[in-house]
Amino acid sequence: MQEGIGAVATRSNNMDPRLIALCSAAIGIVYATGYYVTMPADREPAPHLLAASPSPPLTQDPAAGAVTSLETSAWSGKYHDGTFEGYGTTEIGSVQVEVTIKHDLITDVRITRCSTRYSQTLIDQLPAQVLVEQSHRVDTVTGATLSTRTFRAAIQNALAHASL
Repeated sequence: MQEGIGAVATRSNNMDPRLIALCSAAIGIVYATGYYVTMPADREPAPHLLAASPSPPLTQDPAAGAVTSLETSAWSGKYHDGTFEGYGTTEIGSVQVEVTIKHDLITDVRITRCSTRYSQTLIDQLPAQVLVEQSHRVDTVTGATLSTRTFRAAIQNALAHASL
């Protein structure tokens, strides 16, 4: 039998493909279970996953026979439409964001200033999570816990400014 690096490759080629598939499935199940168990209990589900639509109600126009949106003024959502600034500060510095809302949906999030001790690149993926989750409740970035907390505070502040 060969020794060294080639020996591992030779042994793995003799594995039953069904065993490989079974092991892969087991790893996936363990990963999914760990993700579910570690998800914060207070995390709101993303609105696009809920049965009720967060967009303005629709009405049927009998004359036109078409479905149209009700006037925005008749829509009583949680937020005003527009772009709102938010600031978050912790012991490591501050983050400033701009959050754009249209018809009660967060449509854009930008980090406009980051003056934390750590690089903004650590939290650059968080605005995309806000869009998916439609909430300030984003995953904590490993190695950037306080930067994540500062970002969340900034989003909460912007949403407070946008609240009706």
